[in-house]
Order: sequence, then C-alpha cells, then structure tokens
Amino acid sequence: MRVAVTWTGGKDCCLALYDVFSQGHEVSTLINFIFTDTEKRTPYKFSNLLSFILKDFGKFSPYKASILLRYLLETASKNTPKKISTKTHYILEAASKNTPKKISTLISYILRGSESMIWHEVSPEIIAIQSKAIDIPIIQRKTTWRTFEDQFKEVMNELKHEGIEGAVWGIAPPGYLTMDNYEKFKDYMQLMAERDWIYKVCEELKIEPFLPLWEKSPEQVLVELIEKGFEVVIVVVNPKILPEKWLGRKVNLDFVEDIRKLHRSKGIHVGGDEYHTFVIDGPIFKKRLEIVKSKKMSKGDYLILNISEVRPVDK
Repeated sequence: MRVAVTWTGGKDCCLALYDVFSQGHEVSTLINFIFTDTEKRTPYKFSNLLSFILKDFGKFSPYKASILLRYLLETASKNTPKKISTKTHYILEAASKNTPKKISTLISYILRGSESMIWHEVSPEIIAIQSKAIDIPIIQRKTTWRTFEDQFKEVMNELKHEGIEGAVWGIAPPGYLTMDNYEKFKDYMQLMAERDWIYKVCEELKIEPFLPLWEKSPEQVLVELIEKGFEVVIVVVNPKILPEKWLGRKVNLDFVEDIRKLHRSKGIHVGGDEYHTFVIDGPIFKKRLEIVKSKKMSKGDYLILNISEVRPVDK
C-alpha cells in the first residue's frame, strides 16, 4: 500500500517510517505542517466548542461528545476543591487540559512568533534537508490551528489522486493507565484522545490509519531506535525536569536508564513531553546529517538547541 507519513523530524515518526517500510508498504510522501499562529493554544471557549459541535450537523460522533464532556469537566474542575478527593481532582484536571489543542504532538508544529509552541522545535528548512537525506519528498504547508484539520484533509485528498491509501502517524504509545500520578494520567488521556482523533479523520477521508508504535511500550520505542542504528539528538528540554547539558545529548542506553529513573521519581513520560528530538541518521537515511551550526537558547519555559545549519554527508 502507498502511504504518507506525518512528519516532525523526531524519533517517533522516523521509527514509524521504518516500521511501515519493514511491513512492505511504499512511503511516497512526508507531510509537515508549519503553524503560523498561536490563537488556539488556549482552552476552548464555548463559542469555539459550539461551532465545532454544530459543524456537519447531524454527525454528533462520540468524539464530539467527548469534547463537550471535557469542556463541562473543565468548568467543574475550576470549582472542585482538592480536599474533596485527590483522585477526583486528578480526573477533572486531566480532562480540562485534555483538549484537541494537544493534537499538536502529532505533527511538527513549527511556529513563528514570540509564543512558539515547544514540541519539535526544528526549522522547516532543516526538516526539508532531512527529507532529502532520507530521499523521500516532503509536503510542507503553512496552517493555523483553526484550519489545520481541513488543510490536512485537503492534502490527503490531493494525495489520494496519486494513489495514497493510508496515513502513518508516529504517535507514541501511552504506556499504562494510572491514577496515582497526575502527569502519568494526563499523558495517558492525552494520547488516547490523539489516537481517537486520528481514527476519526482517517475514517472521514476513507484512508487507512497506521499507528505502528501504538502496541509498543515507550521504553521499547527508545530501545528499538538504538538497536536499529538511529542517531537521535535531544533538541528541546524542560529545564524544570531536565538539565541544559542534555541539549545535544544522544539517545543511547545510558539515556534510557536516566529517563527510566526520572519516570519512576517524577512520573514523566518516557517517550517525551519533557524532551524532544531530531534524527540525523539511521537505516532509513541515504545520507547522514552533520550538525554544522547550533546554539543553545531559551524559548518560553523551555530550552532548545537551535539548529541553523546541517550538512548531508555520505555514509
């Protein structure tokens, strides 16, 4: 089957690409969206929610119902004393934050402006060079949060005319459900919402969704990247959790052990959220990328390795 891969340049989409290659599928295109606004990086306003619910009137899906429920829970959480029940508060607080704005972890949200969202903070130009090193063409489109879903559908409908029958998502596995730690619970609910959104959109497009990482554990994803020979660099860290010296660090077995310890002590997701990555080599690459110029800098509440120049080199 011919498929397209939603692309961030990070570890998860690279391993997802490798997996669908291994399954015999033909990857003909990478898709990378460049977000130009931060308007919708805030919790839903009721007017926005109502507009979404009424869109395609008569198609009130479970997905839309879940969005409405989350909005109601958000309102409730603001008036729920923590003393009533710690676990109840976890549920309400997680639901209030678990809105579709979190879908941004699926695709490279490279924002331009003072409020750039920190997930995969790599420039579109560097992402384009990476795609050439892999030797797969890339589609890069500017979009906004408001128009993202419609533009994704537009791109996929164009690709369907070229024989594309499926979309591949490097969505990280959620691990296991736990309610004894808010961060773990939030990560789990967030990833489940992202998966539901993918299925919804692909069903509407009548294409096959591929989530090759979903059945793996977060730790397994990291270990497989190492075993298969991917060279992965840390490019974003949350300094409240991870030290600045981790910027530029390679993902190896020592890294996995350190992340495992932080997961046990602080509840952070092993696969990311407090750090993000850029892949410079691996079995899917025709040429290795050499980082020529980079600079450590702060952006919002995060620290990033701002990569300004890379050079493809023969392997």
